[in-house]
Amino acid sequence: MFSRFSICQARTDYTRRVYSRAAVFPIIVGLTMSVNSTKAALYQSSDWAVVGKVGGSVGYDSNLTASAGGPGDGFATFEPGVIVKRYDSDSKFEFSGGLVGTTFFDGRSPSQIDVDTSVDYAYPYNDEQLPRLTGYARFHRSTIADPTVGKRITSEVYTLTSGGRVYSSGKWGIDASLSYNRTQYAASIFNTSQDGELTLSLAFNPSPVTEYSINVVSGVGDTVPTIVGNDRVNNIEEEITFKAQTDLASKTTGSLFVGAEMARFRGDYRRTELIPVAGGEVIWNVTQRGYIKAAPSIGVDYTPDGEVRDITKLTLIYHQTIFGAWAWEVSSGPEWRSYHQDVHTRSDRDITIGSSIDYQPSDRFTVSFSYTGTFQGSSVDYANFNRHLTYFSTEYHF
Repeated sequence: MFSRFSICQARTDYTRRVYSRAAVFPIIVGLTMSVNSTKAALYQSSDWAVVGKVGGSVGYDSNLTASAGGPGDGFATFEPGVIVKRYDSDSKFEFSGGLVGTTFFDGRSPSQIDVDTSVDYAYPYNDEQLPRLTGYARFHRSTIADPTVGKRITSEVYTLTSGGRVYSSGKWGIDASLSYNRTQYAASIFNTSQDGELTLSLAFNPSPVTEYSINVVSGVGDTVPTIVGNDRVNNIEEEITFKAQTDLASKTTGSLFVGAEMARFRGDYRRTELIPVAGGEVIWNVTQRGYIKAAPSIGVDYTPDGEVRDITKLTLIYHQTIFGAWAWEVSSGPEWRSYHQDVHTRSDRDITIGSSIDYQPSDRFTVSFSYTGTFQGSSVDYANFNRHLTYFSTEYHF
C-alpha cells in the first residue's frame, strides 16, 4: 500500500544504517563504495565481476527502543556481503547480498542477524535508450527500534517492481509499471501489510535532461492481524501526480512530484480521505566541492499495529569535500506523523540532526564517524523521547 511513500523514504527508521546496510534518512553514512572498478574483485571475466565486501561498526545507542526511558547500550556489528555484476553488456544485472550481525555489550537487547538481498535488472543498460524495461526484487529482514510502538521489532519486507517505456514517439512516451510490497513481523501482535499497484505515466522530454510527466496510480492492499478474531482492513486507492525533472539552473538540479490520492479503507474501521502526496529532491552545487540537498516528502503508510499513518517531512543535507579523501556532511529535518483509524488517535513530531566525517582513500575502502540525534514529542507518553546514536564504521571491497 502507498508505495510512492516508500520511494520517498518516509519511514522513520533511525538505526537501519548501523544495524543493516540500507541507508535511510536521517542517518548520515560514509561515501558509497563503487563496484564499477574491476580492480577489486574476487572473480572477473570479460562480462562478469564478483566483488566481496566486509564491514563493521562499533558505537553507542542511548535509546534502543526509541521510547520514553528506553535503555542504552554499546554495540558492534559485522557485515559481510557479495555483489555479482554484469558489465560491458547491453543489459544491466546486479545481485547484492549481505548479512549484518549485531551484538550489544551489556546485553540490553538480544543479538541479531539481519539479511538484505536484491536483484536489479534493466535492458538496455543505457537509461537514455528507449524502449527500456526494468525489474527489481528485494528481501530485507531487519530488527530496528520502531518509535511507533516504542519497541525493537523484527520485520521482513518483500519488494517486487517491473516496468518500462511501452510506447515512444519523439519527445513523448508512455511508461507502465507494476509493483508489489509485503511487510510482515516476527511478533504475532503486529499486522501483515501488503499492496499492489499499477502506474501509467505520460511523459514529455523536451531535452535530454528534462522530463515532465502525469502519473496515474491504481492500487489495492490490506493489513491483516495475525491474531485470530481481529478484523482485517482493506484499501483501494487512486492517485494522480505531476512530476518534473530538470536542471533548474546552471548549478541546480531537481526532481519533484506533487499530487493527490483518494483512499478508501474498509474492514475493522471505515474511512475515506483525500491525501496529498509529494516527494523528490533539489540539489544545489554551492561550490565545486560542496552541495546542499533538500528532500521534501508527504505520504501515508500502515503502522505495525494496523493504523493508517500520514507523514510529512523535510530533509536538508549539506555535503562538503574538505581536502583529499576527507568529506564532511551534516543533516537536519523535521517530521510530523498523524495516526488514525476511523478517528484520529495520535500525533508525533520530531526533529533529527546528524553529522559525519568520512575518509575514502580509494574506491575499495571507507571509514566514517557519525552522530545522529533524534528529539521526539508525542500525544502519547511513551513516545516522548530523545535518542543519541554515535558510531564508527568501516567497509572494504575485495
